[in-house]
Amino acid sequence: MGFWQIGTDVLARSRFVVSPLAETVACLSALGGQHATSPPQREWLAAHRATFDARYAGDPFVRPFLRNAIRPGWIADFLVTPPHTPGETFSTELARLRRTPDATARAHLGLDGAVPDVLRADGLAERAADLVEWVWSQLVRPGWPRLRRVFEADIVSRNARLSTGGWAAVLDGMRPGMRWLGDGRLQINTYDYAPMDISDASLLFIPTTAARGWVGWEEPPRSYSIIYPCTGWLATPIGAAPPTPWPACSGHCAPPSWPCSRRR
Repeated sequence: MGFWQIGTDVLARSRFVVSPLAETVACLSALGGQHATSPPQREWLAAHRATFDARYAGDPFVRPFLRNAIRPGWIADFLVTPPHTPGETFSTELARLRRTPDATARAHLGLDGAVPDVLRADGLAERAADLVEWVWSQLVRPGWPRLRRVFEADIVSRNARLSTGGWAAVLDGMRPGMRWLGDGRLQINTYDYAPMDISDASLLFIPTTAARGWVGWEEPPRSYSIIYPCTGWLATPIGAAPPTPWPACSGHCAPPSWPCSRRR
C-alpha cells in the first residue's frame, strides 16, 4: 500500500483550508468532461457550460490542454501545488502557477514524447493561467460566497470529529483507500508504492466540489495537500442558506498514482 510517514508535529501543524484555485481546477475537471462529476458540479455545469463553450469554441489551445492536463488518472502537477500559507488569495495562487517555466509545465503533463504540437509552443503556463483566471472570474467567483460557506461548514464538521475521535476519525474515508494506520502512517491508497516521508513538511486538507480528490505537493517548500470531496450538497439548493455541519463522507474517488501524478 502507498502511505505517507507523518510526524506528530506535522499533524499538529496541519490545517483545513479553503483554496479558490483548487476549486477552479475542480471545475476545469468537470468542464473537460473526462471525469465523473458530483451533484454540485452537475448543477454548476448546467448553469455555465454554454458560456464556457461559447467563449472557447474556436480556441485551438483549450480543448487539447484540458484533454491532456486533466485526464483520467492524471492532473498536471503545476495546476495543483498546495497553497504556501493558509488563506492565500486566488491572485497569489494564480501568480505562482503563471510563473511555472514552460518546460516544467510540459513535463508535468506526463506525456513524455506524445505532447500535442499546440502544447509544445511557448507560453504553455501563461495560456493555462489565462484559462484558469477566466474560469475563476467568470464562472466560479460569482458563486464563491456560497461555495466558501459550504466548505467552511465541512471544515467545522471535521474539526469537531477531530476533537472527539482523533485523526483516525477524520482521515478514514476522506478519500477511498485512505485511512490512518497509526505510528505516524497515513495510507493514501491500496497500491504497492514506496512510502514517502513527510515528517518535516507542511500538510493542508482542502475541500472542493470534485467527485474525486487528488494530492499535491511542492518541493521546495516541503508542502503537501490532500484535496477531498466536500459533502452535504444535496440538501443545499442554489440560493439556500448555508448548511449546518455534516458527517464526513466515505468518498468515491480513485486512488492517486505514486509519486509523480495526481489521480482523480
